[in-house]
Amino acid sequence: MTLVDLWREALAACLARPARTVLTVLGTVIGIAALVATLGISRTAAGQIVTRFDALAATDVTVTPRVAAGPVVSRVIPWDAATRIARLAGVVAAGTAGDVDTRGALTRAVPLTDPTGQSTFQLPVKAASPGLFGAVHARLRSGRVFDAGHSARADRVVVLGPAAAERLNLVDVQQQPSIFVGEHLYLVVGILSDVARQAELLGAVVMPEGTARRDFGLVAPGSVQIDTAVG
Repeated sequence: MTLVDLWREALAACLARPARTVLTVLGTVIGIAALVATLGISRTAAGQIVTRFDALAATDVTVTPRVAAGPVVSRVIPWDAATRIARLAGVVAAGTAGDVDTRGALTRAVPLTDPTGQSTFQLPVKAASPGLFGAVHARLRSGRVFDAGHSARADRVVVLGPAAAERLNLVDVQQQPSIFVGEHLYLVVGILSDVARQAELLGAVVMPEGTARRDFGLVAPGSVQIDTAVG
């Protein structure tokens, strides 16, 4: 069989059943397109995730006090550390944070005991400066975060992480809900939806540093969270 005869036979076979030929070609094209799309989307998503985590890691700085051994007094972080650091070139946001020792006080949303379920919880309580929410890239589900005025006046206001709000059966702040931490009553001004850093905030009760100093004797911040510009 010559090359011309082979070409004629192939052409005749294709034209003999045009519908089957078109479907065969279409199936091949769709299969290749699906494969390319699947690989492309997965690689793009993976690249975006890697880029996001690289950007967070590259702009994340945490300052903690140096713990000295022996008779040397340990260094403490000053209350105005976030204000000082915010003046440095390249700093986008900075805020101080610390663990509040509630001395075993339980947290509850209402002062009544629910016989059908648990109504009091041992939730972690954090003290924070207003700049912390910007430094951790916090996003709000409802309400707002507290400001410097709340801390200066030692107002009894708190912001809840989403896990803490769920345990306390709080959905939003439209009805101005309040919670008890021990015997102290606090107004819930905001509920977070997510944070990019310090995931422990998702399940915590966050109050102003001035409030934590007055109600629980907080001595100093435990750390400074800094968000810097890339590079």
